Amino acid sequence: MSISAIAGGTPVGVATPGHQQETKPSVQPQPAKVETVSISKQAQQLANDGAFLSLMPFYCTLPITARSCIKRQVQWNVITYDVNGNPITSGCAASGCQYHSCAGSESGLPIILAQPSDQWVNSGQTATFSVDISGAAPLYYQWMFDQTNVLAGATNSALVLPNARTNQAGTYEVIIYNTLGSTNSRVATLTVNPGPAATNGYVTAVLRSGCANAPTPPPPVGTIRMGTNYVIMSVADANPLNWQNAQQVAADGVFSFLMPFYCALPSTGSNCLMDQVQWNIITYDANGNPVTSGCAASGCQFHLCAGGTTQILPTALMISLASASVGLSWSTMASDFVLEQSTNMVDWNVVYHSTITEQSVTYLHRFLQFRHRGARLHG
Repeated sequence: MSISAIAGGTPVGVATPGHQQETKPSVQPQPAKVETVSISKQAQQLANDGAFLSLMPFYCTLPITARSCIKRQVQWNVITYDVNGNPITSGCAASGCQYHSCAGSESGLPIILAQPSDQWVNSGQTATFSVDISGAAPLYYQWMFDQTNVLAGATNSALVLPNARTNQAGTYEVIIYNTLGSTNSRVATLTVNPGPAATNGYVTAVLRSGCANAPTPPPPVGTIRMGTNYVIMSVADANPLNWQNAQQVAADGVFSFLMPFYCALPSTGSNCLMDQVQWNIITYDANGNPVTSGCAASGCQFHLCAGGTTQILPTALMISLASASVGLSWSTMASDFVLEQSTNMVDWNVVYHSTITEQSVTYLHRFLQFRHRGARLHG
């Protein structure tokens, strides 16, 4: 029997730490029967912590790729095998099943594994930048503001800016170095909204497309922010867990006020905007993290953009002909247009979808019009 000290995950078919499991025999003409035994104290004594410590630098220098599943922390695993090399038992080292960090066990120049990301906060909120580094210890850090200003005392892997102010808006980067060399992180941007941060939390009214996440952070109380596929207004500084109050302060009048802004957003192939939207309430804590989300007090129905005050652009109908069908599509950035269809120029029906296709041409004439413009097109 052989005993191995392994820094890594538990192989498939091997008993998990603290348990025993019969190992499936390898594919051979006449596989031998393997007897399962629990991990012994002798195995744990032989594969002691000193053995694992000697292996850590090897594990921690393995290349990290999207498919290797290698992390910068690892459990110490003892596996026993029979004389034919078949796994028998598996368990943790005698010192326990905790994870051991690669910090201090790596080698080489500093390599950035995770870059600092851009931050957007309201005045008074906390902004945090951080990096994850691999390299020979000891590693040293120095954060810079606007690329030339050395931040005194900012010598850790994370830079925390509590109670951020507008004069702290700008760019941040960190220089990382060891005895072998140095590297610079990407330049991350901090945006600080001038409005004050909420003290209790944010209650917001949100109009967003189906592919828009909760906007973070919310704008200062009483202000509106528009993205490519959302409109958000912070309505109140209030307890984010008081949902009844949130539905009262984010009333229907607030959403009706926001509808023209949402309906004027330009539609692209990727922002999922439609001419109808649900009225969504999102609450955030004082640091701008989403807490709860739900519909307005009036319900979860969709509200049409038709009738809203929007930018006025020329309307257009485009007709494409095929051998057995007629395809019609239209576009307009003005939400106060309603497309209607008729077969007799008397009875009109609203067309709700952005594309209509007749699989077979049943009528000799199909009439379409944009109501309010009165532009008619026959086919």
